[in-house]
Amino acid sequence: MIKHYSETRHTCDSLILSGASSSLSRAPHNSYAHTDGHSVTEISSTPPAHRPLALIDFALAGRDFTRYLAALAPTPVGAPDKTLVHIISDYLQTGQPISIVEAAWTLQVQTDEDLLALNKYLLAESQDAHILSELPGTVQIIPPVRIDPQVSVGQHACLGPNVYLERGSSVGNDAVVRNAMILDHAIVPAGERVDNAIVAPRVRIPAIDVRSRS
Repeated sequence: MIKHYSETRHTCDSLILSGASSSLSRAPHNSYAHTDGHSVTEISSTPPAHRPLALIDFALAGRDFTRYLAALAPTPVGAPDKTLVHIISDYLQTGQPISIVEAAWTLQVQTDEDLLALNKYLLAESQDAHILSELPGTVQIIPPVRIDPQVSVGQHACLGPNVYLERGSSVGNDAVVRNAMILDHAIVPAGERVDNAIVAPRVRIPAIDVRSRS
């Protein structure tokens, strides 16, 4: 977005949006940009037939758009607040230029499945898969795995792939954890199997899949 602004500053001082044609989320998208090159011509809830770009809630606002925001009248008492998309749609009707740049993908984290998908993607694509706690030599690691400091893992546990153990969490002896996030101070008891799940302290998040090996 910054690169696009630097290259077209004389025509794009108002607003630059971001969008993506590919989504990693199961949640439906509600706002799409209709475009002509890098210019936005319309925003609607229906994807256009050509180059559908789902809007991402991230924009680069120039001086013209910030002035427009400052001049907006307050929302009347009892009336629903306008979303950013509604404000941008109204701004487009003033004739001011709006441009858009395309991201490789977008992911709306609205469900447990979305959070697991994001965790898997970041572990696979980034440099964040590190083991920052001491583990017993009998622990089996199947990359990618991220283990924060101050994590306890028992003997003969199996971790991975796509596992993130947050600081203060613990995994018992002989436990198996795959495609999962074990949140801060959550506990996986000895001998249990956690697959495609999120474990939080004192709560089992809906749709969690924790099965005993016994």
